[in-house]
Amino acid sequence: TDAYGFIEYGDGGCVGSTSLTPHLSYSGSAQIGNTINIHLSDAPLTPNTLAVLVFSFRPRVGPLDLGGYGAPGCKARVFGDVASWLFTGTGNLTASIPLAPGLASGLPMWNQWFVFDPPTNALGVISSNFGGFLLGN
Repeated sequence: TDAYGFIEYGDGGCVGSTSLTPHLSYSGSAQIGNTINIHLSDAPLTPNTLAVLVFSFRPRVGPLDLGGYGAPGCKARVFGDVASWLFTGTGNLTASIPLAPGLASGLPMWNQWFVFDPPTNALGVISSNFGGFLLGN
């Protein structure tokens, strides 16, 4: 991870109806007592767009190809341990996670965005790259 406890991977995303691939990025710090911001950019966002941020305690060893489900080129790189459903109309969606001293230091959290984009494919979903952070790093 970097000095703030974050790591981003470019794999997993697929092109949406705007010809862009959604991108996950981080800001803030993964250190205990700070705030982590998880951003979504380059997604086709309108006021009624549903974006799902998936949290996983481990990444997939190999990606789940979503082509068989109707989303060719899209991959799921995380397990769905926890999901946050957000409606957005902004180009840079942020989910802040306050970190409390009671959290386990060194706990890895992996993330990936999934955005509903019906014109793109039969599944109507596109995926971002994925990344992770280490709490207390």
